[in-house]
Amino acid sequence: MGNRGAILTITIIFVIILAIISGVSIILMTNHARISEDQIKRTKAYYSAEAGIAYAVNDKRRNPANTNWQLSLNGMAVTVTATTKSDGKQRLISRVKY
Repeated sequence: MGNRGAILTITIIFVIILAIISGVSIILMTNHARISEDQIKRTKAYYSAEAGIAYAVNDKRRNPANTNWQLSLNGMAVTVTATTKSDGKQRLISRVKY
């Protein structure tokens, strides 16, 4: 009779350990998926900002008076602003909201 109790105890401990490992694995996978999603958003934002700059440069050549551009690229709102530095050179600043 003593062996049955020991086997039952070992089985319960084993099941508890498996449940803990499963829970930790689910939490780790969820965090990894969230981190991957954020990385994809940042990459899309970077390339959207680059595309916004390219668009603004091209448009600025055709119409030098333009200083602001509002674009929607890859489902993100891109704002490009042209500013003039003290040395007379222009700088384009691209902001992305996602």
